[in-house]
Amino acid sequence: MAKEQIKMKYLFLVRHAKSDWANLGLSDFERPLNERGNRDKGIMGKRLKEKSIELDSFISSSAKRTTQTSMALAKEMNFPTREINFSKEIYHASLSVMLSFINKTENKNNTIMLVGHNPGISMLCDYLCNYSVDFPTLGIAKICFETEDWREVSAQTGTLEWFDFPKK
Repeated sequence: MAKEQIKMKYLFLVRHAKSDWANLGLSDFERPLNERGNRDKGIMGKRLKEKSIELDSFISSSAKRTTQTSMALAKEMNFPTREINFSKEIYHASLSVMLSFINKTENKNNTIMLVGHNPGISMLCDYLCNYSVDFPTLGIAKICFETEDWREVSAQTGTLEWFDFPKK
């Protein structure tokens, strides 16, 4: 009798690229990427493409800097930008709000990317896989879960497979 194959779910947690503080008249939500952020999104997009990552679902804060980061990463990974779920709820969201987005993901989706802000992204990574790291801008963590159901994703159910960032 063949051994039953364990189904896996994969989550990519991403902190947006470096934002621009030059125009103090802009709200935090409207701040765009700066020159370094625009450069780094290309670098990290290429790294993700080299890993041949195929996403099933893409969730992003709708703030300008996360939108710019998400669009660039999606294009590099050949993920249709029109299918990105932009949500204002992810903007500086609490751990519980981000977790609810993950838990509500349809189980037909095995690989999702969540692009957000700190400190929430760092706290979520620590909560899911007990790996404490302060995400630098455009830090990306790949977390694996031995489950077939996104509703089972909770405290310390994940394993950090890798962590990358532009200056690495």
